[in-house]
Amino acid sequence: MALNSDTAQQDTLALPIGGVAIYEENLNLKQYRDDVFLPGTLRQDYGGHLPEAKLRKLVRNMVYVGVVAQLLQIDLGVVESGLRSSLPRSRRSSI
Repeated sequence: MALNSDTAQQDTLALPIGGVAIYEENLNLKQYRDDVFLPGTLRQDYGGHLPEAKLRKLVRNMVYVGVVAQLLQIDLGVVESGLRSSLPRSRRSSI
């Protein structure tokens, strides 16, 4: 999962043959390799729904976790438990 544009090139080049990189299309990682990628647009504009920048980032990260969980067939109950424990108490009931 390439989330950091500063290290995306290095991370891409370090992937083993047969590996997979999930990344934002705007990172253009295919310029480094064309054999390991699942580009997408996972960033969403939550606008008025999530006015707090910190919460928008948290939700975006939860989307990434969900994508990876589905690809790796990780039980979503385990994922939900982990997400609940990482949220501030005031946000836990909103999942």
